[in-house]
Amino acid sequence: MARYTEEQALEDKEEGMEAKHDVKQNEHSLKDKRKNGHNYCYQNIEKAKKLVPRQPTRNYVDTKMGDTNVLQSSGMETHFVLKKAFGKIPSYLHHRQLHVQASKKKIQEEIKQLKPEGHYITESQRKALLQGLKHNWEELQKTYQQLPIITDTIPKKKYKIKLEEELKQLESDIKTIERHKHIYVTDADSSEFSYNLDSE
Repeated sequence: MARYTEEQALEDKEEGMEAKHDVKQNEHSLKDKRKNGHNYCYQNIEKAKKLVPRQPTRNYVDTKMGDTNVLQSSGMETHFVLKKAFGKIPSYLHHRQLHVQASKKKIQEEIKQLKPEGHYITESQRKALLQGLKHNWEELQKTYQQLPIITDTIPKKKYKIKLEEELKQLESDIKTIERHKHIYVTDADSSEFSYNLDSE
């Protein structure tokens, strides 16, 4: 066996120093590459240092055979209850409700402005209205009595039914006006109920 001499020890020491010098040169070259352009090796190393270890999925076992299911999607744990906005109305819905309420108020105000004011008709107008309805009923009654006894065609039947409905409507209107002494009509409809006795 050859003895380990001092010369060999010095040679080994020099080789170690050279190896350390090579490592330092490589590090300097990596930094220079980083300055000049992208050094993907260095970027990957930095990313690997900052990575957070992946957490294992939380499972639960529900059978004696060891079947596992994911705990988070099972509904056994509360997730959304811990959020700050849980149970609160979203801001966009709140703004929408305010907008709808404002538009409803605006529509109601427009309806109030457009709605014509009404008034009570006088006793003379009421009598004229009643007299006009009775006159119309008499005219319809005459035409109804002039109908033929036998209604064998479809148009005759329809015309008879139409006259009967108009007579019933007039009778109900006459009873309503006779029953109520105070009648309130709007200005838009008052022209329909004004009968001129002189023209009849």
